[in-house]
Amino acid sequence: MYMSSLTITEKMEKLGKLLAESPLPDEVKKVFVDNASTYTEGAVDLLIETFEKERAEVVAIAEAIAKRDLERQEELHAFEIETRPIVQKAIDETVTKILRESIQKSVV
Repeated sequence: MYMSSLTITEKMEKLGKLLAESPLPDEVKKVFVDNASTYTEGAVDLLIETFEKERAEVVAIAEAIAKRDLERQEELHAFEIETRPIVQKAIDETVTKILRESIQKSVV
């Protein structure tokens, strides 16, 4: 049996904590809670194992998202550095053009 050193009460407490952390909808969680008194110790062990796997998967997904977010930030920063001279040149050319046109209008 899973976690055989824990009492059934300790297992139920652990199951409750795992269930609270679960991304399952509250309605589904309520079904688990409402039926908790009918669970055998083996069922509790299986549910604990299942919810621990779920938590591990959620953590892995969160870590993958965080890693991709960091990579994306780095890509955007590199793009900004790469395009900065191009943008600055376009700005300079536009300002120069506007100033020339303004000077030409005032001379005429």
